[in-house]
Amino acid sequence: MKYKKRKTIRNIILAAVITIAILALVVCLNDFEDTLNVLQQANGEYIWYSVIFVLAYFLLYPIPLCLLTKHIHKESKFWRIYIIGTTEHFFNYITPFATGGQPFQAYAMKKTGVPVRESTGILLMNYIVFMLVTNTFAIISLYYYRQFTENISNLTWIVIIGFSLNFLVLILFFVMAYSRHFRDGSIKLILKITRNKKKIKEKGEREALKVAEYFSSAQRAAQELLKSPMLFLSSFLIKAITMAIYYAVPFFIIVAMVANLSPEYLAEANKNIFYIMAATSFASTIVVWVPTPGASGGIEFAFQKIFSTVPGITSAIAMSSMLIWRLITYYGVAIFSCLGYFVSERVSAKLDLKYNNIEDGENDTLELTQEQRDKILEYSQEIRENEKEKKKFVKRGKNDGK
Repeated sequence: MKYKKRKTIRNIILAAVITIAILALVVCLNDFEDTLNVLQQANGEYIWYSVIFVLAYFLLYPIPLCLLTKHIHKESKFWRIYIIGTTEHFFNYITPFATGGQPFQAYAMKKTGVPVRESTGILLMNYIVFMLVTNTFAIISLYYYRQFTENISNLTWIVIIGFSLNFLVLILFFVMAYSRHFRDGSIKLILKITRNKKKIKEKGEREALKVAEYFSSAQRAAQELLKSPMLFLSSFLIKAITMAIYYAVPFFIIVAMVANLSPEYLAEANKNIFYIMAATSFASTIVVWVPTPGASGGIEFAFQKIFSTVPGITSAIAMSSMLIWRLITYYGVAIFSCLGYFVSERVSAKLDLKYNNIEDGENDTLELTQEQRDKILEYSQEIRENEKEKKKFVKRGKNDGK
Protein backbone atom coordinates (compact mmCIF):
# COMPACT_ATOMS: atom_id res chain seq x y z
CA MET A 1 0.00 0.00 0.00
CA LYS A 2 1.71 3.20 -1.15
CA TYR A 3 0.38 6.67 -0.73
CA LYS A 4 0.98 8.96 -3.71
CA LYS A 5 2.18 12.37 -2.55
CA ARG A 6 1.84 13.91 -6.01
CA LYS A 7 -1.84 13.01 -6.03
CA THR A 8 -2.19 14.57 -2.56
CA ILE A 9 -0.60 17.83 -3.75
CA ARG A 10 -2.85 17.84 -6.82
CA ASN A 11 -5.92 17.38 -4.63
CA ILE A 12 -4.82 20.23 -2.34
CA ILE A 13 -4.48 22.61 -5.29
CA LEU A 14 -7.81 21.49 -6.77
CA ALA A 15 -9.64 21.87 -3.44
CA ALA A 16 -8.13 25.33 -2.85
CA VAL A 17 -9.01 26.56 -6.35
CA ILE A 18 -12.60 25.25 -6.17
CA THR A 19 -13.21 26.70 -2.70
CA ILE A 20 -11.71 30.11 -3.47
CA ALA A 21 -13.62 30.34 -6.76
CA ILE A 22 -16.92 29.45 -5.08
CA LEU A 23 -16.35 31.88 -2.19
CA ALA A 24 -15.54 34.65 -4.70
CA LEU A 25 -18.71 33.84 -6.64
CA VAL A 26 -20.86 33.83 -3.48
CA VAL A 27 -19.44 37.19 -2.38
CA CYS A 28 -19.99 38.71 -5.85
CA LEU A 29 -23.63 37.60 -5.85
CA ASN A 30 -24.24 39.50 -2.61
CA ASP A 31 -23.79 43.10 -1.51
CA PHE A 32 -20.05 43.21 -0.93
CA GLU A 33 -20.10 46.63 0.76
CA ASP A 34 -22.64 45.55 3.39
CA THR A 35 -20.68 42.36 4.04
CA LEU A 36 -17.42 44.29 4.39
CA ASN A 37 -19.07 46.77 6.73
CA VAL A 38 -20.28 43.97 9.03
CA LEU A 39 -16.82 42.35 9.02
CA GLN A 40 -15.13 45.63 9.92
CA GLN A 41 -17.37 46.06 12.96
CA ALA A 42 -16.97 42.47 14.19
CA ASN A 43 -16.09 41.93 17.85
CA GLY A 44 -12.64 40.33 17.97
CA GLU A 45 -13.16 38.78 21.41
CA TYR A 46 -15.98 36.52 20.22
CA ILE A 47 -13.99 35.59 17.10
CA TRP A 48 -11.29 34.28 19.42
CA TYR A 49 -13.91 32.29 21.33
CA SER A 50 -14.91 30.61 18.08
CA VAL A 51 -11.24 29.83 17.32
CA ILE A 52 -10.86 28.25 20.80
CA PHE A 53 -13.94 26.10 20.18
CA VAL A 54 -12.55 24.96 16.81
CA LEU A 55 -9.27 24.02 18.50
CA ALA A 56 -11.19 22.07 21.17
CA TYR A 57 -13.09 20.26 18.40
CA PHE A 58 -9.84 19.43 16.59
CA LEU A 59 -8.13 18.14 19.75
CA LEU A 60 -11.06 15.97 20.92
CA TYR A 61 -11.88 14.49 17.50
CA PRO A 62 -9.20 11.70 17.35
CA ILE A 63 -9.83 10.33 20.87
CA PRO A 64 -12.56 7.76 19.95
CA LEU A 65 -10.25 6.33 17.26
CA CYS A 66 -7.50 5.97 19.89
CA LEU A 67 -9.85 4.19 22.31
CA LEU A 68 -11.07 1.75 19.66
CA THR A 69 -7.54 1.03 18.42
CA LYS A 70 -6.12 0.45 21.90
CA HIS A 71 -8.96 -1.95 22.67
CA ILE A 72 -8.43 -4.10 19.57
CA HIS A 73 -4.66 -3.67 19.06
CA LYS A 74 -3.31 -3.33 22.58
CA GLU A 75 0.31 -2.91 21.42
CA SER A 76 -0.47 0.36 19.63
CA LYS A 77 0.73 3.65 21.10
CA PHE A 78 -2.04 6.07 22.02
CA TRP A 79 -0.13 9.17 20.88
CA ARG A 80 0.76 7.67 17.50
CA ILE A 81 -2.86 6.83 16.75
CA TYR A 82 -3.86 10.28 18.02
CA ILE A 83 -1.57 11.95 15.47
CA ILE A 84 -2.97 9.73 12.71
CA GLY A 85 -6.49 10.66 13.86
CA THR A 86 -5.75 14.35 13.33
CA THR A 87 -5.02 13.75 9.63
CA GLU A 88 -8.59 12.73 8.78
CA HIS A 89 -9.85 16.29 8.20
CA PHE A 90 -7.04 17.13 5.78
CA PHE A 91 -7.64 14.16 3.49
CA ASN A 92 -11.42 14.43 3.76
CA TYR A 93 -11.30 18.11 2.81
CA ILE A 94 -9.25 17.57 -0.35
CA THR A 95 -11.20 14.59 -1.75
CA PRO A 96 -14.71 14.36 -3.25
CA PHE A 97 -17.42 13.16 -0.83
CA ALA A 98 -14.81 13.33 1.99
CA THR A 99 -13.52 9.85 1.09
CA GLY A 100 -9.77 10.32 1.59
CA GLY A 101 -9.43 10.21 5.37
CA GLN A 102 -9.90 6.51 6.15
CA PRO A 103 -7.66 5.11 3.35
CA PHE A 104 -4.76 7.28 4.48
CA GLN A 105 -5.35 6.37 8.12
CA ALA A 106 -5.25 2.64 7.28
CA TYR A 107 -1.97 3.26 5.43
CA ALA A 108 -0.52 5.27 8.34
CA MET A 109 -1.70 2.79 10.99
CA LYS A 110 -0.03 -0.03 9.07
CA LYS A 111 3.26 1.86 9.25
CA THR A 112 2.95 2.06 13.04
CA GLY A 113 2.40 -1.68 13.36
CA VAL A 114 -1.41 -1.96 13.27
CA PRO A 115 -2.12 -4.53 10.53
CA VAL A 116 -4.69 -3.80 7.85
CA ARG A 117 -6.75 -6.78 9.02
CA GLU A 118 -7.40 -4.78 12.22
CA SER A 119 -7.29 -1.15 11.06
CA THR A 120 -10.05 -1.54 8.45
CA GLY A 121 -12.49 -2.77 11.07
CA ILE A 122 -11.40 -0.14 13.61
CA LEU A 123 -11.87 2.69 11.10
CA LEU A 124 -15.30 1.38 10.10
CA MET A 125 -16.42 1.27 13.76
CA ASN A 126 -15.06 4.78 14.31
CA TYR A 127 -17.01 6.01 11.29
CA ILE A 128 -20.20 4.31 12.50
CA VAL A 129 -19.87 6.10 15.86
CA PHE A 130 -19.40 9.39 14.00
CA MET A 131 -22.45 8.73 11.80
CA LEU A 132 -24.59 7.80 14.81
CA VAL A 133 -23.69 11.10 16.48
CA THR A 134 -24.23 13.30 13.41
CA ASN A 135 -27.51 11.58 12.56
CA THR A 136 -28.70 12.10 16.13
CA PHE A 137 -28.00 15.83 15.85
CA ALA A 138 -29.61 15.88 12.39
CA ILE A 139 -32.83 14.33 13.76
CA ILE A 140 -32.91 16.90 16.58
CA SER A 141 -32.43 19.72 14.05
CA LEU A 142 -35.67 18.71 12.31
CA TYR A 143 -37.52 20.26 15.24
CA TYR A 144 -36.81 23.62 13.58
CA TYR A 145 -37.49 22.40 10.03
CA ARG A 146 -40.35 24.85 9.41
CA GLN A 147 -38.28 27.87 10.51
CA PHE A 148 -35.28 26.77 8.41
CA THR A 149 -37.30 26.37 5.22
CA GLU A 150 -40.12 28.92 5.44
CA ASN A 151 -38.32 31.61 3.40
CA ILE A 152 -36.33 29.30 1.12
CA SER A 153 -38.03 27.93 -1.99
CA ASN A 154 -37.28 24.50 -3.49
CA LEU A 155 -35.32 23.36 -0.44
CA THR A 156 -37.48 20.33 0.38
CA TRP A 157 -35.96 18.03 -2.25
CA ILE A 158 -32.42 19.01 -1.14
CA VAL A 159 -33.35 18.17 2.46
CA ILE A 160 -34.82 14.81 1.42
CA ILE A 161 -31.70 13.88 -0.57
CA GLY A 162 -29.28 14.99 2.15
CA PHE A 163 -31.04 13.31 5.07
CA SER A 164 -31.82 10.14 3.08
CA LEU A 165 -28.20 9.71 2.01
CA ASN A 166 -26.97 10.30 5.54
CA PHE A 167 -29.28 7.64 6.99
CA LEU A 168 -28.68 5.19 4.13
CA VAL A 169 -24.90 5.39 4.58
CA LEU A 170 -25.29 4.67 8.30
CA ILE A 171 -27.58 1.68 7.58
CA LEU A 172 -25.20 0.38 4.92
CA PHE A 173 -22.23 0.41 7.28
CA PHE A 174 -24.27 -1.23 10.03
CA VAL A 175 -25.25 -4.00 7.60
CA MET A 176 -21.63 -4.40 6.49
CA ALA A 177 -20.54 -4.72 10.12
CA TYR A 178 -23.19 -7.12 11.35
CA SER A 179 -24.86 -9.01 8.46
CA ARG A 180 -23.37 -12.27 7.18
CA HIS A 181 -26.04 -12.50 4.47
CA PHE A 182 -24.92 -9.16 3.05
CA ARG A 183 -21.31 -10.35 3.13
CA ASP A 184 -22.13 -13.59 1.29
CA GLY A 185 -24.30 -11.74 -1.23
CA SER A 186 -21.49 -9.27 -1.95
CA ILE A 187 -19.01 -12.09 -2.50
CA LYS A 188 -21.39 -13.84 -4.89
CA LEU A 189 -21.96 -10.60 -6.79
CA ILE A 190 -18.22 -10.02 -7.19
CA LEU A 191 -17.75 -13.56 -8.45
CA LYS A 192 -20.62 -13.19 -10.92
CA ILE A 193 -19.36 -9.89 -12.30
CA THR A 194 -15.80 -11.10 -12.71
CA ARG A 195 -16.93 -14.39 -14.25
CA ASN A 196 -18.65 -12.46 -17.04
CA LYS A 197 -15.49 -10.54 -17.98
CA LYS A 198 -12.89 -12.59 -19.78
CA LYS A 199 -9.91 -10.37 -18.93
CA ILE A 200 -10.46 -10.60 -15.19
CA LYS A 201 -12.12 -14.00 -15.02
CA GLU A 202 -9.10 -15.53 -13.27
CA LYS A 203 -9.10 -12.77 -10.67
CA GLY A 204 -12.66 -13.39 -9.52
CA GLU A 205 -11.78 -15.51 -6.52
CA ARG A 206 -8.96 -13.14 -5.53
CA GLU A 207 -11.31 -10.14 -5.60
CA ALA A 208 -13.91 -12.09 -3.64
CA LEU A 209 -11.25 -12.91 -1.05
CA LYS A 210 -10.47 -9.21 -0.65
CA VAL A 211 -14.15 -8.44 -0.07
CA ALA A 212 -14.41 -11.31 2.39
CA GLU A 213 -11.29 -10.10 4.19
CA TYR A 214 -12.72 -6.61 4.56
CA PHE A 215 -16.01 -7.93 5.92
CA SER A 216 -14.13 -10.28 8.23
CA SER A 217 -12.18 -7.37 9.71
CA ALA A 218 -15.24 -5.14 10.02
CA GLN A 219 -17.37 -7.82 11.65
CA ARG A 220 -14.59 -8.82 14.05
CA ALA A 221 -14.28 -5.19 15.20
CA ALA A 222 -18.07 -4.91 15.45
CA GLN A 223 -18.20 -7.96 17.72
CA GLU A 224 -15.53 -6.42 19.94
CA LEU A 225 -17.59 -3.26 20.20
CA LEU A 226 -20.69 -5.26 21.16
CA LYS A 227 -18.72 -7.03 23.89
CA SER A 228 -17.60 -3.68 25.34
CA PRO A 229 -20.64 -1.42 25.83
CA MET A 230 -18.56 1.02 27.91
CA LEU A 231 -16.14 1.42 25.00
CA PHE A 232 -19.02 2.22 22.66
CA LEU A 233 -20.65 4.57 25.16
CA SER A 234 -17.45 6.47 25.90
CA SER A 235 -16.64 6.78 22.18
CA PHE A 236 -20.17 7.98 21.44
CA LEU A 237 -20.19 10.55 24.28
CA ILE A 238 -16.77 11.97 23.38
CA LYS A 239 -17.78 12.26 19.73
CA ALA A 240 -21.13 13.84 20.73
CA ILE A 241 -19.34 16.47 22.86
CA THR A 242 -16.88 17.05 20.03
CA MET A 243 -19.63 17.63 17.46
CA ALA A 244 -21.65 19.80 19.87
CA ILE A 245 -18.59 22.04 20.18
CA TYR A 246 -18.29 22.15 16.40
CA TYR A 247 -21.97 23.02 15.93
CA ALA A 248 -21.66 25.81 18.52
CA VAL A 249 -18.86 27.60 16.62
CA PRO A 250 -21.25 29.66 14.40
CA PHE A 251 -22.96 31.01 17.55
CA PHE A 252 -19.82 32.86 18.63
CA ILE A 253 -19.18 34.06 15.08
CA ILE A 254 -22.71 35.45 14.73
CA VAL A 255 -22.45 37.13 18.15
CA ALA A 256 -19.12 38.64 17.01
CA MET A 257 -20.83 40.02 13.90
CA VAL A 258 -23.72 41.64 15.79
CA ALA A 259 -22.13 42.61 19.14
CA ASN A 260 -21.08 46.06 17.93
CA LEU A 261 -24.05 46.64 15.60
CA SER A 262 -27.07 46.70 17.87
CA PRO A 263 -28.02 45.58 21.41
CA GLU A 264 -31.24 44.13 19.96
CA TYR A 265 -29.30 41.96 17.49
CA LEU A 266 -27.00 40.77 20.28
CA ALA A 267 -29.96 39.91 22.54
CA GLU A 268 -31.62 37.91 19.74
CA ALA A 269 -28.42 36.00 18.97
CA ASN A 270 -27.84 35.12 22.63
CA LYS A 271 -31.36 33.68 22.89
CA ASN A 272 -30.85 31.39 19.91
CA ILE A 273 -27.75 29.33 20.69
CA PHE A 274 -29.57 25.98 20.36
CA TYR A 275 -31.31 27.15 17.20
CA ILE A 276 -27.91 28.08 15.72
CA MET A 277 -26.39 24.71 16.70
CA ALA A 278 -29.34 22.91 15.11
CA ALA A 279 -29.00 25.08 12.00
CA THR A 280 -25.33 24.10 11.65
CA SER A 281 -26.20 20.41 11.87
CA PHE A 282 -29.10 20.85 9.44
CA ALA A 283 -26.99 22.77 6.91
CA SER A 284 -24.16 20.21 7.08
CA THR A 285 -26.55 17.28 6.61
CA ILE A 286 -28.44 18.55 3.57
CA VAL A 287 -25.25 19.01 1.50
CA VAL A 288 -23.58 15.62 2.14
CA TRP A 289 -24.33 14.68 -1.47
CA VAL A 290 -22.31 17.61 -2.92
CA PRO A 291 -19.26 15.92 -4.55
CA THR A 292 -16.81 18.84 -4.36
CA PRO A 293 -13.98 18.80 -1.76
CA GLY A 294 -15.37 20.04 1.56
CA ALA A 295 -18.85 20.20 -0.06
CA SER A 296 -17.76 23.57 -1.48
CA GLY A 297 -20.60 25.45 -3.09
CA GLY A 298 -23.33 23.57 -1.28
CA ILE A 299 -22.28 24.35 2.28
CA GLU A 300 -21.84 28.08 1.60
CA PHE A 301 -25.32 28.30 0.08
CA ALA A 302 -26.91 26.27 2.89
CA PHE A 303 -25.17 28.20 5.66
CA GLN A 304 -26.08 31.64 4.33
CA LYS A 305 -29.70 30.80 3.55
CA ILE A 306 -30.44 28.90 6.74
CA PHE A 307 -28.67 31.32 9.07
CA SER A 308 -30.60 34.19 7.52
CA THR A 309 -33.62 32.65 9.30
CA VAL A 310 -32.11 33.37 12.75
CA PRO A 311 -34.19 36.19 14.27
CA GLY A 312 -32.41 39.52 13.87
CA ILE A 313 -29.83 38.22 11.38
CA THR A 314 -29.69 40.02 8.05
CA SER A 315 -28.34 38.57 4.81
CA ALA A 316 -25.12 40.61 5.19
CA ILE A 317 -24.58 39.29 8.74
CA ALA A 318 -25.21 35.70 7.57
CA MET A 319 -22.76 36.18 4.69
CA SER A 320 -20.06 37.66 6.94
CA SER A 321 -20.55 34.86 9.47
CA MET A 322 -20.31 32.24 6.73
CA LEU A 323 -16.98 33.65 5.49
CA ILE A 324 -15.42 33.61 8.97
CA TRP A 325 -16.90 30.18 9.76
CA ARG A 326 -15.54 28.72 6.51
CA LEU A 327 -12.14 30.29 7.14
CA ILE A 328 -11.60 28.77 10.59
CA THR A 329 -13.50 25.46 10.29
CA TYR A 330 -12.29 24.55 6.78
CA TYR A 331 -8.96 26.25 6.12
CA GLY A 332 -7.95 26.50 9.78
CA VAL A 333 -8.73 22.85 10.55
CA ALA A 334 -7.19 21.75 7.23
CA ILE A 335 -3.92 23.51 8.11
CA PHE A 336 -3.72 21.91 11.57
CA SER A 337 -4.67 18.54 10.09
CA CYS A 338 -1.98 18.95 7.42
CA LEU A 339 0.55 19.55 10.19
CA GLY A 340 -0.67 16.31 11.76
CA TYR A 341 -0.01 14.59 8.43
CA PHE A 342 3.59 15.86 8.33
CA VAL A 343 4.17 14.78 11.94
CA SER A 344 2.64 11.37 11.19
CA GLU A 345 4.95 10.87 8.22
CA ARG A 346 7.95 11.97 10.27
CA VAL A 347 7.07 9.57 13.08
CA SER A 348 6.48 6.71 10.64
CA ALA A 349 9.89 7.27 9.06
CA LYS A 350 11.58 6.79 12.43
CA LEU A 351 9.73 3.62 13.41
CA ASP A 352 11.16 0.13 13.29
CA LEU A 353 11.73 -1.08 9.72
CA LYS A 354 9.67 -4.18 10.39
CA TYR A 355 6.58 -1.95 10.05
CA ASN A 356 7.70 0.17 7.13
CA ASN A 357 8.97 -2.71 5.00
CA ILE A 358 5.83 -4.83 5.02
CA GLU A 359 4.86 -5.28 1.40
CA ASP A 360 1.27 -5.45 0.27
CA GLY A 361 0.03 -8.97 0.35
CA GLU A 362 2.93 -10.17 2.53
CA ASN A 363 2.56 -10.62 6.29
CA ASP A 364 -0.36 -8.22 6.25
CA THR A 365 -3.16 -10.09 4.56
CA LEU A 366 -6.43 -10.17 6.40
CA GLU A 367 -6.92 -13.48 8.13
CA LEU A 368 -9.71 -15.76 6.93
CA THR A 369 -10.47 -19.16 8.31
CA GLN A 370 -10.12 -22.18 6.05
CA GLU A 371 -13.90 -22.56 6.29
CA GLN A 372 -14.37 -19.04 4.87
CA ARG A 373 -11.96 -19.72 2.02
CA ASP A 374 -13.71 -23.00 1.24
CA LYS A 375 -17.03 -21.15 1.22
CA ILE A 376 -15.75 -18.68 -1.37
CA LEU A 377 -14.52 -21.51 -3.56
CA GLU A 378 -17.90 -23.17 -3.11
CA TYR A 379 -19.68 -19.98 -4.25
CA SER A 380 -17.35 -19.79 -7.23
CA GLN A 381 -18.08 -23.41 -8.17
CA GLU A 382 -21.82 -22.83 -7.72
CA ILE A 383 -21.77 -19.86 -10.09
CA ARG A 384 -19.69 -21.83 -12.59
CA GLU A 385 -22.21 -24.69 -12.54
CA ASN A 386 -25.14 -22.27 -12.91
CA GLU A 387 -23.47 -20.75 -15.96
CA LYS A 388 -23.02 -24.17 -17.52
CA GLU A 389 -26.67 -25.04 -16.89
CA LYS A 390 -27.74 -21.72 -18.37
CA LYS A 391 -25.70 -22.33 -21.52
CA LYS A 392 -27.16 -25.85 -21.87
CA PHE A 393 -30.68 -24.46 -21.49
CA VAL A 394 -30.10 -21.78 -24.14
CA LYS A 395 -28.53 -24.33 -26.51
CA ARG A 396 -31.44 -26.74 -25.97
CA GLY A 397 -33.89 -23.94 -26.72
CA LYS A 398 -32.14 -23.12 -29.98
CA ASN A 399 -32.17 -26.77 -31.04
CA ASP A 400 -35.87 -27.09 -30.24
CA GLY A 401 -36.53 -24.00 -32.35
CA LYS A 402 -34.91 -25.61 -35.31
